[in-house]
Amino acid sequence: MDLTSGQISIRPIPQYPVINGSVTLSVIGITEKIMVVTWYKGRLARYQNQILSRDFARSPPLLPGPLYNERFSAFSNGSLHIKELHINDEGNYAAYMLTDTLEKTEHLKLNVYDSVTKPTITASINQPKENETLTLTCNTLQAVTIRWTRNGGPVLSRAKLSKDNKGLTLSRIKRRDSGEYRCEAENIASMDSSDPFTVTVTCK
Repeated sequence: MDLTSGQISIRPIPQYPVINGSVTLSVIGITEKIMVVTWYKGRLARYQNQILSRDFARSPPLLPGPLYNERFSAFSNGSLHIKELHINDEGNYAAYMLTDTLEKTEHLKLNVYDSVTKPTITASINQPKENETLTLTCNTLQAVTIRWTRNGGPVLSRAKLSKDNKGLTLSRIKRRDSGEYRCEAENIASMDSSDPFTVTVTCK
């Protein structure tokens, strides 16, 4: 996600920022004091794309640009902080930096991700009895990977998972299948787990 020129680069922290979260576009590799830093949304460093400029010789140092709003702030090391991220914050950014010995513009492509929604579990039968078929469903959005646990460990080997892992089916269920089931949902940017779902199998 960063484009490096020489030893200077811009990196997003965290690497995979999520909607409604925050990110710092961190300037890496400048060891001397930055006199001026100007941030732009877009690949071209032109005024209509300017978010803000920070001139440390001025008071106050912050000069808002046409794209500025209160969600943006700049640090003395040249980094840009964005809070309450929107999907529209995705895109190309450019940073112009001026020091005593350096004048440089660096670029970055920022991606903003959806976080997974907290999973919930629903059951095909509310009070399963022995030898019935029970299917548990993990309800969540934006998940790439789903994992199931039972009593904090792996589920029984005879449990069958659907192709997307959202469904867990136990055929001819036994009393030993009783326990607390959880599902975990994960994508590249986030992970969340359901509350425990208690399964109690009774005799017919």
